[in-house]
Amino acid sequence: MSVDVFLWDPSTSGGIPSGFEEAFALVHELMVTAAPTNPKFVAFAEHLLATLQAQREPDDALLDYYRDVVEWASGVCRAVFNPGLGGDGVTALRLVVECAAERGLPVMYGPMGTIFLPDGRTYPSDHRALFEAAWQEADALTKGFPKGLKAFKEHVNSVVRNMAMRHGFRPGKVPYSSRIQSLNNSKGFIREVDFGQQYFYLLIEPAGGAYSITIQTLFYNKWYRNIVGMFDFPSSNSSGDIFYFTGRMIRDFECDENKSIYANEDLSIFFSELEKIYFPLLDEIRTLSDVDAIFNGSFRSRFLDYFLYPYPAKLITAKMTGNPDFEKYVEIATAASERGNTGWMGGGDDKTYKSELPKLIDYLRAGLE
Repeated sequence: MSVDVFLWDPSTSGGIPSGFEEAFALVHELMVTAAPTNPKFVAFAEHLLATLQAQREPDDALLDYYRDVVEWASGVCRAVFNPGLGGDGVTALRLVVECAAERGLPVMYGPMGTIFLPDGRTYPSDHRALFEAAWQEADALTKGFPKGLKAFKEHVNSVVRNMAMRHGFRPGKVPYSSRIQSLNNSKGFIREVDFGQQYFYLLIEPAGGAYSITIQTLFYNKWYRNIVGMFDFPSSNSSGDIFYFTGRMIRDFECDENKSIYANEDLSIFFSELEKIYFPLLDEIRTLSDVDAIFNGSFRSRFLDYFLYPYPAKLITAKMTGNPDFEKYVEIATAASERGNTGWMGGGDDKTYKSELPKLIDYLRAGLE
C-alpha cells in the first residue's frame, strides 16, 4: 500500500502558504477542487521516473509503479496530485520532495502532515531537521541491521536509553503503586520536574507482519492523585488514581517472514522524531501551567500525536492553574459525557463515569477545599 503524498501547483492554486495551519487547510481544500490536467504534474512524474531510472541499481517494482504515475498525472482532474511513494521509507519521500521542488511544487507528507516547500522550508519548521537527520542515517544504514525481535529490542532500547540519559532521565519504575498491574511491572525512565515526575517506558512486540513500538508517557503529581482518588472514576477515563495523564506514541515497522526489519529507514525517522520533537517537547513541560497548555491551550496542537486528553484531567488541570476558561471546559466535558464520550480512547457510556463527573465538577467549583 502506497503512502499518501500530496502535491499542488502554487502558481495556479493558492500560492505558497505562510504557515502550517494555512498549508494544511489549503491542501484539504484543493483535494476537492476540480481542475484541468496540469502539465507541471506530468513533468514532475516524468522527471521522477527519469531520476529513478538513472540510479545504479533501480528497483524494478518502483520503476513499474512510477511508470503508472506518469499515466495518472495526465488524468488528474483535481488541484492536488497524490502520486504516492510507491515504497516505504524516507528514501522514497526524499525522491518525491526533491523532484517536486525542481518543478516548484510543494509536498505534504500524509502520515505526519509535514509540508515541504520548494525553497527548502518545512511546516512545522522543526520537521526539516528531523527528516534531514533521517535521510543521513538512512544513507549510512545499509547493512548490519538487527534481525529478530530480541536483537530489535536491544537495538531500540539502547538508542532510546542514550537519548533519555542525555535529557536528564534515569532508569526507574513508576513512582506510585497503580491499579494497573502491568504498569507497576514496567521498566522505564523517570526524571523530576517542577510539577512532579515525568516517566515513560517502551513496549516492543510483534504485531502481525510488523514490530510495534509503543512509548507510554505518564506525568505524576501528588495533588492530582489526591483529587482523583476522591472519586470512583474507571482508570481508563480518569488517567487512574495515580498519574497525571498518559499518552501513547505507536510506530510499526514491517518485517519479512524471517522477522528481519527491512524498512530500516522508517526506524531512522522514529529515532529522529524522538530526538528532534518528542524529547524537546517533554523538556518544555516543567510546570502545571505547561501541562494546562497541553490540555487546554496553545501547546495542544503540538502534542496531539503523543498525549491523550481525558476530561477529568482537563478540568482538574484548569482549576489547579486558575485557567479562566474553566467553565467552558465544564460545558464541553458535560456535553461529551451526555453523548457517551469520556474523552479517552473513544470513550463509552460508562455509568460510573457519568455519575462521578458531576461530583468532580461540584468539588472543583467549590474551590478545591
